[in-house]
Amino acid sequence: MKITKRTSMVIILLGLALLLGILFRSFILDNFVRPVALVFWLFWRIVLSVDQKIYWYLLILAALVCALFQLAEELAGIKLTPAPDSFLTLDNINY
Repeated sequence: MKITKRTSMVIILLGLALLLGILFRSFILDNFVRPVALVFWLFWRIVLSVDQKIYWYLLILAALVCALFQLAEELAGIKLTPAPDSFLTLDNINY
């Protein structure tokens, strides 16, 4: 199996990243992993603190808004024009 230059570069960079991750494990944990985990945890706590009825009301409201927008487009007669069969740029290149 022949390995291309791009594949070998990716393997080398991944190996280097793994080596740096092993060497500087506490730095990465303190400065990257814990803050991101804290943000996710805070977001999840906020989501859990809201009553489920509010989520259902928001879902119903979003469905109604989408239906009204579609109805308004249909009543206004907005129709998308299909793409042309030939493109001017491609015709010029072919010429």
